[in-house]
This record gives sequence, C-alpha cells and structure tokens, in this order.
Amino acid sequence: MSDRANVISDPGDDNGSAEVNAVSTGLLPASGGAQPLSAGGQDETSGIEGNLGAGNEAEETALPGAIALPGAAPLPSPSENVSGPADPNGTPSAGAGTPASGGGGAGASPDVVDVTPGARRSFPPNNVNRLSIDSVMSTVRSNNITNVRDLTSALPVWMGESWTLMEKGESRHQATLDHPRLILYGTDARFLFAASSEPNDPLREVAEMAELDPVTGLWKFRQIDFRSGKGVLDSSDASCQGCHGNPVRPIWGTYPNWPGDYGPVGNKLTNAQVGRLNSLRSVLDQSDRFHTINNYPADMGSGAVMDFTARGYGYNNTALNFELNSAQSEGLVNRRASSPRWDELKYKLVHGMWCKGTAPYPRELAVAMGLDGPNDFQPQHKISEVNTAYEQFGWAQGNTTLWETVRFRTLDVMSRSDADSAPS
Repeated sequence: MSDRANVISDPGDDNGSAEVNAVSTGLLPASGGAQPLSAGGQDETSGIEGNLGAGNEAEETALPGAIALPGAAPLPSPSENVSGPADPNGTPSAGAGTPASGGGGAGASPDVVDVTPGARRSFPPNNVNRLSIDSVMSTVRSNNITNVRDLTSALPVWMGESWTLMEKGESRHQATLDHPRLILYGTDARFLFAASSEPNDPLREVAEMAELDPVTGLWKFRQIDFRSGKGVLDSSDASCQGCHGNPVRPIWGTYPNWPGDYGPVGNKLTNAQVGRLNSLRSVLDQSDRFHTINNYPADMGSGAVMDFTARGYGYNNTALNFELNSAQSEGLVNRRASSPRWDELKYKLVHGMWCKGTAPYPRELAVAMGLDGPNDFQPQHKISEVNTAYEQFGWAQGNTTLWETVRFRTLDVMSRSDADSAPS
C-alpha cells in the first residue's frame, strides 16, 4: 500500500477509479477545504451552532476552543510487547499493546500532527495531546467544515491507523456488507469516531464521537449533525442512554465474538467480507469515508484476518478490546476512588483476587462504591440486555476480564498511595 495522508483525491483526477458508480459503491467525488486537525493549538473562538434535540430548533451554544488534554503516556516499543499467538482462534496475551510512536516531519510543531502527503506516522509522538470533542468542534468551526467527508479528512492521520467495520449492528447508523459503518479508535480508544457509509442512511451526515474524561472517569457521547450544511453539536448524551446506559459507555463485543463486525468470530473475515475489502482497495482515495483509513490490508484470501502490523498484537477487533479494556478500567477506578467508601472497601476489592469465596460478590462491591455493576462491567450488551446476576462480570479483552483489570488497577493505585505516604 502506498503511503497516504488524510487527504481526498482531486475530484478532477480522471484516473478511471473515479468512474465507479457512486450509489453502488458508496463513493462520492471529493471536495477540499478542511485543514488537518491537531489535538491542540486550535482556534480559540467560541460558539459552535449546537444543541440538537429531537424536534428542537438548533440554538447558538457557546463552546470553548480546543482543550489540550494531558499528553499520552509513553508507549512501549514493539520489542517490549508480549505478542499474542499467531492463530486467530488463540487467546491473545493481556500484555499485548501498541508500539512506540513514529517520527515526525522536519520542523513539525510538537503539538501538531503532520498530515502532509508522504509524511505518514504510525502513531502520535508522546507529546501530542489526545483528541477531544471540543477540539474537533473547534476545527469544524474554524475551517467551516460542512460535511462528514471533510471532517474525516481533517482527523489526524493516526486516528485512521486503527479501525474496524460493521456490516450490521444496532446503532442509529445503518450498515451493510457493501456499505459498512466505520469506527476509528486511534491509539488508545479514549476517543472514538464513527460514521455511516450507507448512501441511503438518513444519518449519513451525522458523525458520532465518544471521549473518556481522564479525571472523572466518565464517558461523554456527542454527535455532529451536518444535515443542515453546518456542524451542529448535540448538547447531551440523553439520546444515547437508552442503549449505552446512564452513565454512558461504549458497546463492544467480548473476546472472541463481535457480532455484525468484519471478523465476527476470532477476527476471521467471512469470504464475503474478504471480497468487499479487496474490492474497496482500489478506490479508497475516492471514498468519502474510507479515504481516512491507513493500515489497509493487502490482497486477502479465504479465512484472512485484518492484522495491523504497526501493533504488537495486530488483529483489529482484539486490539480494540485491549484499548477499551484499558480505557474502561481506568475510568471505573477513577470513579471508585472518588467514592466516600473507597478507603473502606478497596482492600476487599483486591482481596477477592486471591482469596476465593471470602470477599463480597463483585456486584455488591460495585454498588457499594457507587458504580452500576451490570452496566459498567458488561460493555458487550445494551443496557436493556445486561445480566444482573453478580457473576456476570466476564467481559474479556482476551484472557483477562474487565473486572480483573479493575482489581489490578486498584492495587496499583493503592501501592502508589502507600508509597507516597510512607515515611522517608
């Protein structure tokens, strides 16, 4: 695959592939306009036309400019990762992760991702701030972005390094084999972006985003609606709570099953999915959705998997499980640490990791510390489908569950707290 940055081909480029029928392929002619989106340094002008409600007129709502979140923690090098098995049916190691960041272009600003053609980066450098919903909206406003196509063009190139496709699902976006829903999860799934490629989807010009607040531990869901020809941000996640719960959290399958996804069982693609991916390859740059994808697979045969070679463990769906497990467990521990019963119950939480049958059940501990056990620990289900039995805390990233990861994170917090309070 040739190096590609997040730009769309010139609509006047008559290279043959632009002749593809727009309805049958979900491709539209490209347009320019959007400037690359960096995680920091955006226009500080406030005021995005936003407040999308069912049947409500859009109102002018003041929003802050781009918010610079703390820089990402250093990422391990590939040699430091514990890679999972080569067999996609095998259980990947819990230690597999993302590789070290790539280098930047000469003279690049430390807080701007270089997205010029030919300057592709595998992952952002450690001093690049993470994306936020506010920084995206600031870029929409400052660049007068009017459609999902140009918004995806403006995303940093590393957002397209890790992605997955849905051929069917229960989101508000429509999805089919030929016109799958695109989900970008970047380097650590703490910022998620989704868009529809279905030509007849009424919400085709509505992009969805999810962001984990590193301080509160809560997820924030928002959508940007371009159907009026300008970016309108909804004011809350109320419309998402019916499926994603309250507080909201992502919905994603537990290893190794991802119903409706490309690679639904053990990451193995169906023959129909392989055929569709192979046919898309030649027209990616003319697509108004998939042009943002990097790490696109080479020509594949029966039983193939999408393997992102830039990652220590590259199977795309399992990689998303790794990142979501890390993000969700971080958020839950941060929420627990703010509970008035944290000091009382944290030892019981860790105690149950080794002393079976003696500690309170997971659900009891979760509720006692202010969490919603079934909703917070079962991201594979819509809120209406969660199992309320105490033992149903088994969402798995691979061979490790979310519940186990929360316990290890709790132990980590306790060990650092004890070290801070120990006499010198």
